[in-house]
Amino acid sequence: MDMTMTAGITIKPEIRGGRPCIAGTGLRVTDIIISAQFGECSKPETAAEFEITLEQVEAAFEFYDKNKAYIDGDIQRQFDTFDRLAKAGYGRPKAPVLPR
Repeated sequence: MDMTMTAGITIKPEIRGGRPCIAGTGLRVTDIIISAQFGECSKPETAAEFEITLEQVEAAFEFYDKNKAYIDGDIQRQFDTFDRLAKAGYGRPKAPVLPR
């Protein structure tokens, strides 16, 4: 899929599987969007949470605005994967970690 690049966002195959990231970090645009939309965080709160600048958060949102279908699809694929793995029992210990 073709994407419209914006300043402050990079795509490198060797970083996060080629997903769009904040330049100079491994922080994905999807991480920023999920935090803001689903965590109901403001942009300044998102910047503080991820220890990045407000300008970097703005860059992620600018990229998202120009590539909404791609990012929304990537978020949905992540959620589908989480659901599939949870149903398969991944992430849940079969026995208690601490004895009762």
